[in-house]
Amino acid sequence: MGERELVPTPLYELVISEEEASRWLELLERSPHFWLFTLTQILSRPTPKEYVQKREGPRKIMLTYVEGSYAIATLAALSRLGIMSSFEVLQTDVSQDSVECLGKLTLSFYVDGAWVSCSKMQWGGCLRQAGVPLGSTKKGAATDAQKKCLSQFGWALDVYTTEAEWAPPPSKEEMRDSQIDSFYTRAREKGMTKAEAVEWCKEQVGKEPEEAEVKDLAALKRKLARL
Repeated sequence: MGERELVPTPLYELVISEEEASRWLELLERSPHFWLFTLTQILSRPTPKEYVQKREGPRKIMLTYVEGSYAIATLAALSRLGIMSSFEVLQTDVSQDSVECLGKLTLSFYVDGAWVSCSKMQWGGCLRQAGVPLGSTKKGAATDAQKKCLSQFGWALDVYTTEAEWAPPPSKEEMRDSQIDSFYTRAREKGMTKAEAVEWCKEQVGKEPEEAEVKDLAALKRKLARL
């Protein structure tokens, strides 16, 4: 008899083991209305260290994050308990520097002859890099949005509330300067000169970009993306 071939453990079993899945299934069979309790109990557990990574973010701050593959594995593991998921991309904004994506994650469970659902929406983003196709960057932004939606159910909060996550925010002056520069960049991408961008801004909010509120500049950038 030859050597027995080793079969890798599916990633979703690293999220919820067979033994643990059996225990949760017993609970759900007795009390299906406990599906949200089951969901939050599973998602609020510590994240395995092997799926936690670090990267350098804006302002040279080291950011801690969880790999997208672990989020997908988590949703696959939940499906074994009858908790099904669907993810929609509601809006995608593309600029010269980044792609921003608004996503909606819906989790559903069958109770009393009908599906009951709970949804979360969040923005995700991905920086554009030379040589990387736009489609891949859009996928990265969508994956980031999906992870952020999942975190609103309690997933990976031990990672996303680290010290890096609570780094000192930029000053009001820095935020304003960044938004002004970004506004002019978006306007230039739409074929506007600086003078035309100033006039368009005055038409929209009654002020020049240098005088506009940060929230107004952010809204104008989103409007420019849709032009």
